[in-house]
Amino acid sequence: MKHGLLIPSAGIDESNSEQDQFILFPKDPFASAKRLHDELAKKLKLSNLGVIITDSCPPPLRMGVIGVSLAHWGFKPTRSFVGAKDLFGRKLSMTRVNLVDSVAAMAVLSMGEANESRPLAIVEGVELEFTDATSLAEIAIKSEDDLYSPLFKKR
Repeated sequence: MKHGLLIPSAGIDESNSEQDQFILFPKDPFASAKRLHDELAKKLKLSNLGVIITDSCPPPLRMGVIGVSLAHWGFKPTRSFVGAKDLFGRKLSMTRVNLVDSVAAMAVLSMGEANESRPLAIVEGVELEFTDATSLAEIAIKSEDDLYSPLFKKR
């Protein structure tokens, strides 16, 4: 577990680095995302800008890696549909969309893996609620509230 992610390598990566060197997660990924957001917003004169720092990791019980968010800044990471109606008119009681990891997966797919060497993706057309601040608390879930937490308990 690292920065709220269940990630096998704990944020230590030897791929895409020089011989005998490793790439580590930023010490404070949200501070890094904020700094990048603020610099890009100023340079590009943008008021509605979101930044996501991503990594690839294998989801449990699936083959291959997908992109996930280490940190984000500038937008709300989830959208609640609680109270909205489904296709058949029934009120939803639990549905919340994880926007930040969905966009991260899209961006990482575009940036590529291995030697594709595209360190940045510009994603447009996603309906986001832009904001001036954010935190891990907006996306993290307590283990006792997590649907999968019983799978991690020793029997």
